[in-house]
Amino acid sequence: MQFFKHHDETAPGSSAGTSSTPAFARRHAATIAPRTVVGLAWYSPDDYAAARRMLSDGHQLPESYAQWESGEIESEEATVANGTDVTRVAVQPDAFMAWCVARHLPIDLRARQLYVADLARTAALAAQA
Repeated sequence: MQFFKHHDETAPGSSAGTSSTPAFARRHAATIAPRTVVGLAWYSPDDYAAARRMLSDGHQLPESYAQWESGEIESEEATVANGTDVTRVAVQPDAFMAWCVARHLPIDLRARQLYVADLARTAALAAQA
């Protein structure tokens, strides 16, 4: 899972801006606080085997989709239980490979983490707009 912060509304009473900030902006800033969102790589049953073969270190993933899915659901539930939002990010092997090639990255689990974080961050920013 990949962690990143985005802004979301929180309870009143948060710290306000500086005295050089206009009053309206200070009031608005008081309702904004960073919130952690986790991007969780998610494969379809049809893409899992291909993704596992494509990754240079794919042998580190469980052999079967069912094993992988079970572990990811358990991880997702534990993360949500701790108060962190989780966004499932669909990893399509062709799109992921193109993303890696465009950035000159190896096609491995670390690059997949970066890809998931990038897509989750983009989705969170689009949702705020």
